[in-house]
Amino acid sequence: VAKYGLANLLLSTIMAGVLLFVMGLTRAGSLIRFTLDVLRRALVKRGATLILCDLAAQPASLMKRGGFLKLLGDGNVTPNLAAALKRAAQLVEPPDSQILLAYD
Repeated sequence: VAKYGLANLLLSTIMAGVLLFVMGLTRAGSLIRFTLDVLRRALVKRGATLILCDLAAQPASLMKRGGFLKLLGDGNVTPNLAAALKRAAQLVEPPDSQILLAYD
């Protein structure tokens, strides 16, 4: 977000969502894993992490059997948006960082 901005993050998220929706409508479920893996690799190259939230049972099962959830890593598949945002905050701020306050 710091390098490319929030607008680019939102645009890529919306584009990925639209693509997944269209693929779901056309019953192209096997392509979803491929598409997500391409997205994951592109994000890794840019130093970002793909976090999935609120997966439906059927796609989650496909991704687990295909090994995709293991590629994402622990904690990057969350039950809801609040958990995904919490995970994103953990990734942005290292756990051992300190917040320094300056007073006049």
